[in-house]
Amino acid sequence: MCCLLALTGCGSGTGDFGRVKTDYLTGTYWPLLSQAAIAYRGEPESWGATTDDERELRDRAWHFLMPQFAQNKFDDTLAEMRVQRILPSITGTNREIYLNMLLSDAAFRSLASRYRRLAEDIEADRVLIGQFHAVYARVKEADRIRERSFAFVTDITPGEVDDARARIYENVMLEQWVHRDLCYRIEMYRYALERLVLMGPMREAIYAEQGLKALAIECQPVSGRIGYGAPRPLITK
Repeated sequence: MCCLLALTGCGSGTGDFGRVKTDYLTGTYWPLLSQAAIAYRGEPESWGATTDDERELRDRAWHFLMPQFAQNKFDDTLAEMRVQRILPSITGTNREIYLNMLLSDAAFRSLASRYRRLAEDIEADRVLIGQFHAVYARVKEADRIRERSFAFVTDITPGEVDDARARIYENVMLEQWVHRDLCYRIEMYRYALERLVLMGPMREAIYAEQGLKALAIECQPVSGRIGYGAPRPLITK
């Protein structure tokens, strides 16, 4: 059924932020599939309304959770289904994808243009992850207050406590998910930069290397995984 819906979503076009456009099937059946999949995996799910900051956090997270560049509608739909928690959250392992995009795109006529695209993508991610962190800081503080309120809310029920804790779990899970995928992006960027240098060392590589070092600081250990950390210098003046 998931595969059928994925194929259906491929023909529905895109909506806001380039996401799969909501139609009758995705708007009706995807939420039901999501609930069933979450229950099957035994993950907490909250039912309360999201705050403005939580909605913004989810919008900003989408940039890192979806495919970095257009491949095909089927892959985009599968990624959207992971964001909706219909499918398990997984991260790709093919580090060559980004490099292959740089080498195959006819818009990049020279190595210099490929270096510039790499540096621009790295800088865009560095800015966006900073904005994500700013929103998450507000969400985290709100969750701290939410948890402390359990002792003061009159006639609070176990169901209300469980729902609030599920929302806290979802927010933490989302932050960890973003950082995991960010670390994967950094690995792809690093792989692409190293191969471009092998093809032709150019001054433009310095800017990409500097941006990559700044972005790598944002990759934190998640669930026991060692973060990308500070890479060894590739380009030296």
